[in-house]
Amino acid sequence: MEQNANQDAVLQAILELSNQLKTTKDELQQQIADTKAELQQQIQTTKEQIVSVENTLSTKIDKINTKLHILSDELLETRADVRTLQKAR
Repeated sequence: MEQNANQDAVLQAILELSNQLKTTKDELQQQIADTKAELQQQIQTTKEQIVSVENTLSTKIDKINTKLHILSDELLETRADVRTLQKAR
C-alpha cells in the first residue's frame, strides 16, 4: 500500500514537472517569436534609413557633379580666352 502511495507521488511529481516544462517551453517560444518580430521591425527600419541616406547622398553627389562640370566648362572657356589673347599679341 505504501509502495502504491510512493508510486502515485512519483507520478504526480513527474506530471507537475512535465507541466512546468511545457509552460517554460511555451514562454520561450513566445519570447523567440517576440524577439523575431522586433528584429524584423528593426531590420525594416534600418533598410528604410539606408535608402533615405542613399537618396540624400545621390542628390548631393549629383549637385557636386554638376558644379564640377560648370567649373570645368568655365576653366576651359577661360583657358581658351587666355590662348586667344596670347595669340593676339
